[in-house]
Amino acid sequence: MRHEPTDAERKLWSILRAKRLAGWKFKRQEQIDRYIVDFVCFGARLIVEADGSQHAENTADAHRDAYLSGQGFRVLRFWNNEILTNPDGVATAILAALTESEDTAENSSPLAGEEGARAEGVGRRGVGRAAAASLPPGAAAASPPTPLPDPLPQGEREAVDDNSRSSSRAELGEGAAE
Repeated sequence: MRHEPTDAERKLWSILRAKRLAGWKFKRQEQIDRYIVDFVCFGARLIVEADGSQHAENTADAHRDAYLSGQGFRVLRFWNNEILTNPDGVATAILAALTESEDTAENSSPLAGEEGARAEGVGRRGVGRAAAASLPPGAAAASPPTPLPDPLPQGEREAVDDNSRSSSRAELGEGAAE
């Protein structure tokens, strides 16, 4: 495990850390069996790798990705220069993959809707769907889409804030009216 991250890893971590990307929790430099991955979201079974030129057509990476896929993970790889020059596009592609993982977990669950997603260890976020819905299938694996300024559009941000305020009042026993 490296002690000093590359500039691209540092930039990517600033996007992913502290649940900044639509509330998804990522961990950095995690060991999964005999491999150490750059970033992983266990809730969505998603691994994000920042790659330099040494990874171009690397057969060891292909074997590693096949193994991790066999363990139920999806692996996204981004070139370092892509992360540094287009961080919004990278964030949008990761958000699309997270949303796709969430939708897959909900649809494959024996329970319906939100309870089924929780039973599989995936929280129901529902935010950022408008931004991700416009992406064509497989866009996360290809080059990232046109950058968006914010993964959570203003209207959805206000709705999330309003919902959290009313639920907080209900928990405190206060009325919803002000």
